[in-house]
Amino acid sequence: MSLMVGCKDNGVDAPPPLKVEKKWEEISLFNNADIRYMTQHNGVLYVSTYTIKPTGNEYILYKTDNGIKWDTLKIFDRYIGPLAFIRDTLTVLENGRTWKYHPTFGWKMFWEHLIAADQTYDMFWLNDELFVYANYMRKVFSQDTVRDVIDPPNYSKFVKHSYKGEEIVYTRSYYVYEDRIYRFNGYSFETVMNGISLEENKNANYPSMCVNNDTFYAGFNTPTRIKKLTNDLWVNVTDTIPNTSLANIFTPNLRNRSTSIVFHKNRMFVGTEWTGVIEWTDSGWVSIANGLQLAFPNYPQYTLYTAVVQMESFKGRLFVAYGEQFSAPVVGGRGISTYTLE
Repeated sequence: MSLMVGCKDNGVDAPPPLKVEKKWEEISLFNNADIRYMTQHNGVLYVSTYTIKPTGNEYILYKTDNGIKWDTLKIFDRYIGPLAFIRDTLTVLENGRTWKYHPTFGWKMFWEHLIAADQTYDMFWLNDELFVYANYMRKVFSQDTVRDVIDPPNYSKFVKHSYKGEEIVYTRSYYVYEDRIYRFNGYSFETVMNGISLEENKNANYPSMCVNNDTFYAGFNTPTRIKKLTNDLWVNVTDTIPNTSLANIFTPNLRNRSTSIVFHKNRMFVGTEWTGVIEWTDSGWVSIANGLQLAFPNYPQYTLYTAVVQMESFKGRLFVAYGEQFSAPVVGGRGISTYTLE
């Protein structure tokens, strides 16, 4: 689209320049990559990937400190998945083993095990123990000891926070009915659902959660909206998330759930199941989905977007990552798209 540039002539004002809507841009480096995990630490964004090529599969960990230039941090021999930090040391889960990386000391393989990275949705460090939530194998590694963890179900997401001066994580399972959010201290799970009605909890949710300015947020549905946890009570933050106008032409009808939540300064962005990314503003919900991957690219008459399960806010940009995560329903696509906020 070209801009019209004119001047005042014969008393007639030139029309204002056409406003060009900002679009998401795909990062060519990741065009054919399944993105397994994104995380950031100390001003660096890390991405673990899996790419099928005629010459053989590639398992590469990338990093960027500005969101524009990407560097290869390590090429692995096997499938890689979740990433987690303990202080300034990065942990990478690879099929059958776990690695540590520190910018000063480099790489070290420090545990061999039977865990499959392609069947592991998340892992985290809590009180100097590494918790790995794999399919039917929920393990905790601590120095030379290993122990099992019972509940919640295997495919879970974890968000670290603090509670009454104690380091904890909030967790919820992937796409289960009668969804629950738990507070976990490393040994026991406490349900945190005060303020959530039976109606809001009767349908499956994605584990959309985040912490911003020391406040914990999560997405619920029926109706779909974002809530925050205040004094152990869930309170509404947003209006209902709008459904797609195409919801009723499918059987069963489409339900537009929140799939991810991030903040840029005080701006809230929500990934959704069918309508891409939306922003909560004083005027209500605003769509910023232009350029995101379509769920049905062979049927462009259906403007439905691939579920935005992985999203990060980093250095004035939003990053949406796609991949065939083992535990994720209604996802797909490949690669990373970015949207400039500043």
